[in-house]
Formats: sequence, C-alpha cells, structure tokens
Amino acid sequence: MNLTSTRITAMNRNDLVAAAFAEEGAEMIRNIRDTNLLRFASKAADCWRTHPIYSDLDTCANPGKEIAQGSYRVGINVVSNALPVALSAASDSGIAPLDANNPNAWYQLKLDDANTNLYNYFRGTATIFYREVKISYSAADPNVMNVISTVVYRSGKDPRVLTRSMPLTNHPYL
Repeated sequence: MNLTSTRITAMNRNDLVAAAFAEEGAEMIRNIRDTNLLRFASKAADCWRTHPIYSDLDTCANPGKEIAQGSYRVGINVVSNALPVALSAASDSGIAPLDANNPNAWYQLKLDDANTNLYNYFRGTATIFYREVKISYSAADPNVMNVISTVVYRSGKDPRVLTRSMPLTNHPYL
C-alpha cells in the first residue's frame, strides 16, 4: 500500500469517527429535550429546554432555568458518573469561543483510562478530536432550538470539520 492510500484510509476512518461524534453531540441535546418532556409533562410548554442541572418539578416554571444560547461541551462525565450528559458552557470553563483554525480553543475529547472505552472531556488519553455543540433559538420562533454539533480534527496542516445540525422543538415529532 502506498503512502497516499494509507493517508486516505486514515482520513476516511477519522471522518467516520468525527461524524459519529458530531451526531452524538446533537443526539445528547435531543436526549435532554426528550427527558424534560417526560419529566415535566404536567408543566408549562417551555419546560422542554430546562437545563439538566435543575431536577425539581417547580424549576421549569422559573425564568432563567432554560439552556441558554451558546457553545457547550456535551458528554458523559465519567468522573462524576453524571448521566445522561454533562452540559458545560464555554464561559463556565474559561475556554475561548471556538475557532476551526484554532483547535486548541475547542473541547478536546479524551479516551477514558478506566477501560470503559468512553470518550469524555474530563480524564484519559487525549485524542485528535475536538467537539463543541452550539445552541441558539430561532428569532422567528422561540419554540425552535437550533443545535449545531461540530467536530474538528487535524489532517495534515488543515483542520477537518464535520457538522451535524438539528432543529428541536417542544414536540418530539416535529
């Protein structure tokens, strides 16, 4: 096998992994929405976007408890075993706004050392993959949460960027 074929094979493998990480990031936000729809079924219609750190049934009626617009890292926190996800804002971690040309500003995924084979942000062996999930709300319709999950990794000099976007509403079938 020549060097070019080897590089293309590695890039294709990395693209598949990056695409799966991008999909996983978007699906974790969908999981938060779905969990909230079940947990707060008897509450107000906007409870579907309640931040996962709030768990009591009175929380979603209070303003300011929803997932704010911004960039997040989402993943399983294998240190605290916080399931299903840990959702941390960029401002909470002191990480600068994300930039595809500066992957050090992104959230680097690590492979857990505890033989769980889980990828996370908290401990383990650093990988070449960086992920961020950006959440925004539609100006035209505040009942639409736009989720953009982006994964970047270096392939030679240039970053490779894979993105998965998904609109979410307070109704799981829309």
